Amino acid sequence: MLQGWLGPAYALAGATFFALGNIAIVKASNAKGDKGATLSVLVTVVVSALIWLLFEGGTLPARDDPRLTEALAFFALAGILVMAIGRSLVFVSIRRLGATRASAVKRTNPFFSVLFATVLLGETINGLDATGMALIAAAFALMIRQSFRKSDPAHQSPPAIDYAWGVGAAACYASSYVARKFGLEALPLPAFGTMVSALVGLVAVAVVGIFVKRYRDNVRDIFRNATPATVAAGVAISLGQIFTFAALAHAQVMTVVMVGSLEIFISNVLAVAIFRTEQRAHWTTLLAGLLAASGAIAVASQ
Repeated sequence: MLQGWLGPAYALAGATFFALGNIAIVKASNAKGDKGATLSVLVTVVVSALIWLLFEGGTLPARDDPRLTEALAFFALAGILVMAIGRSLVFVSIRRLGATRASAVKRTNPFFSVLFATVLLGETINGLDATGMALIAAAFALMIRQSFRKSDPAHQSPPAIDYAWGVGAAACYASSYVARKFGLEALPLPAFGTMVSALVGLVAVAVVGIFVKRYRDNVRDIFRNATPATVAAGVAISLGQIFTFAALAHAQVMTVVMVGSLEIFISNVLAVAIFRTEQRAHWTTLLAGLLAASGAIAVASQ
């Protein structure tokens, strides 16, 4: 029984650390550069490497073992999908739609993840799963509706085609979950997989920086722009990624993604009740949080 809850528990821990990272990023709003996003990738490389060495034995199959080659390929693909492609599409989406609308569109990530997990991994959806997903879908619909109501007036009526950038970013992030799962099936070492993905992602950012000045400046000033808040964000996001990787080793992608989608609601609770970085939540946010939590429990109870 406990083993069955291990994956959802790791996913919830990952969501909590991502939420803490979100709060730290808000605290780092006056920091220069990318507010610690690139630093968080470097921290992830270091922390996951230490965990791999200390808790996963620090050993790997022989170089000619096909499992190692397959795992490295999928871990690397996950890093590229998130850091190079997905992140770039997010920036374009924000420029085209505005920050609020872009954030709302990016929240379609869990539903792409479920689709890809069903088609590519053959994961099945039972009645309890479907109920939980419906509740989470309703929660996201409320959040998206609220986001659109508070959108920047400068982006009131963007062309429909501009939403494709945000949808593409969500699809890339969702695809990375499937790539991670394939990698972990070949080599069940979550910390090692996190390290490889983050390292490849860091290299991808550096390569993109050759052509895009913003990325180049972020890599060059990775330590110069560091503040206590950006370091805290980096550590929290790093732990979030590691726990999420660990969750994928113990549960289906759709379970991990749906439980992990609680991140936004945990962020709201932390921001309002503990860190006081935001005003009291709107009633729709509270209702959405209740629906999402109920849905996540249903999905994790399979």
